[in-house]
Amino acid sequence: MSEILAKLYAHWATRSEVAKRSPNQTKRIFLDPHYIKMRLYLEQGGVCALCGKHIALNAFPGDDFAMSIDHVLPKSKGGKDCIENYQLAHRLCNSLKGNSLVYLVENDDMPG
Repeated sequence: MSEILAKLYAHWATRSEVAKRSPNQTKRIFLDPHYIKMRLYLEQGGVCALCGKHIALNAFPGDDFAMSIDHVLPKSKGGKDCIENYQLAHRLCNSLKGNSLVYLVENDDMPG
């Protein structure tokens, strides 16, 4: 499985090198969201940064436990929209965290 992930990561990394620049912000490069998610997935070992449970790669995108990108420091609190400020989380965990700086898991209903 990790060999397949590494190949996908390499593929998305090459695609992202040819990323377009924003006409209004010439220094900002847009990365492919798939590349970002796969990079975070590999770096975090496939674990949600908020609850610590496994994130399934095959979860339906609308599922509460599908992977989503969370801002460590929320944009509403001055956080940047850059890969250094991203972490991977379940869609539900990310939604419950909202724009808080801290998220505490208190229930065992999370997948695992």
